Amino acid sequence: MWNWVTEGNYNLEDNARTGRPRLKVEDDIEEELEKQAKSSVREVASSLGLNKDTVHRRLRQSGRVPKFGQLVPHDLTVDQKTSNVAWC
Repeated sequence: MWNWVTEGNYNLEDNARTGRPRLKVEDDIEEELEKQAKSSVREVASSLGLNKDTVHRRLRQSGRVPKFGQLVPHDLTVDQKTSNVAWC
């Protein structure tokens, strides 16, 4: 950051970065899950040609978790939320 100040660059916008760009695979993962809702993370990864860890990380970021052989949204009910607070 000090280099920016000494160069007189006060621009706060992101500059272009070197290296491989991030993959935009969220839509592809969602389409694959619409085709086969009970697919495992490994099955989705192999059908899209991705690493299973990448698929798992993107699913977790979107709020889905693997449960009972299918990927479901990770939402708590009101009763679950209140019981968690009461337990603390």
